[in-house]
Amino acid sequence: MDKNLERNMENDAEKVLGQRSREDIIEWKNFSEKTAIVDMLWVFRTVGIFNDVNREYSMQEIESALNPVKEFEHIIRRWLGVLVKEGIIKQTEESVYILTEKGNILPDRDDIWGEFKRLEDRVDYSAILWEYQKKSSDSLLDQIRGRVSGLDLLFPRGDTKIADAAYHSNVVNGMLNEAVSTAINLLVIQKAKDNRVVRILEIGAGVGGTTRTVIKNLPKNNISYKFTDVSNFFINMARKQYEKYDFMEYGIYDINIPFEKQSLEENSFDIILAANVIHNARNLPDYFKELKRLLKHNGTLVVLEAMYDFYSLLTSVEMSVLKSGEDRFTDIRSGKEKIMYSEQEWENLFVSEGMELLASYPPKESTLNEIGQKVFVVNVKADEIVTMTI
Repeated sequence: MDKNLERNMENDAEKVLGQRSREDIIEWKNFSEKTAIVDMLWVFRTVGIFNDVNREYSMQEIESALNPVKEFEHIIRRWLGVLVKEGIIKQTEESVYILTEKGNILPDRDDIWGEFKRLEDRVDYSAILWEYQKKSSDSLLDQIRGRVSGLDLLFPRGDTKIADAAYHSNVVNGMLNEAVSTAINLLVIQKAKDNRVVRILEIGAGVGGTTRTVIKNLPKNNISYKFTDVSNFFINMARKQYEKYDFMEYGIYDINIPFEKQSLEENSFDIILAANVIHNARNLPDYFKELKRLLKHNGTLVVLEAMYDFYSLLTSVEMSVLKSGEDRFTDIRSGKEKIMYSEQEWENLFVSEGMELLASYPPKESTLNEIGQKVFVVNVKADEIVTMTI
């Protein structure tokens, strides 16, 4: 571990806190999860499910009452899984679901959202994000029935303001993006010896939530920054947004298609940045082999990811952009209603793929490690460069 790099990342990231305490941020994140739990139960109760303690409900009865479109059937299963995990309902050996006493005394939905609003007013985490989560939660039943589009809620009339609040302008992502920026700048200084050009590839850049924090701090010379995404919408938006940066390049790139088919070359990049995207790879160990081939000798990967599946995503963003299900993944997530790797699973992956963890943020000993999101800076070991042979 590079403790100096880790310390610099932490110092720059936590300047974003301002007058807020670390405990304020943890409280906001916890409240976001708590409201999601209440909202899940509320949707079931709206259609007459789980209104009576000890009444048994079969899966067929639940699906019949909710009447979800096919693409959201997995959301229903995941909501049920959350409520079982939290002790709100229980599942019997006969695969029926029953409301528990704990579920029966869950706080009133209007009351808990009112309390959450007062917390947002005090902490100023992100008013736009709070309003989006509330609006998405209010329309959950209509979303799972296909009457309201979650994508339209996240990108109303093509506006990216809400997505920007989710990935850039809230407090936690502001901190994480600063940690990424600090890491990349220090890596650029280290790699820019002999005046050579340092080549950076960002994958799944999306609305540029991390991009704009990183590029504004980069040196103007001897840098090449390739912004990629699966969507031309984001590519075209980025071209306009970053037109003053001469070192920018753009391209379409899908992490689930071999890079050779997408105009990328082996051993081409000094640094690869992946913020909130690698979890979409169908098989993470296989994709890491691709990343190692894209990286140059002693190349570095900077990853920003959630460390678990947030309940609040299951009532907001997942309704629009994330698709899950047991047939989506072919790695350790296969057959599970799970999208994210845990912190330990990430660390195990780095080891198994011969990569060296240089630094992470937040540090494990920090209170902020409870936010459930993490930046990892990992190096490809010199003797682990993967080259394809023909």
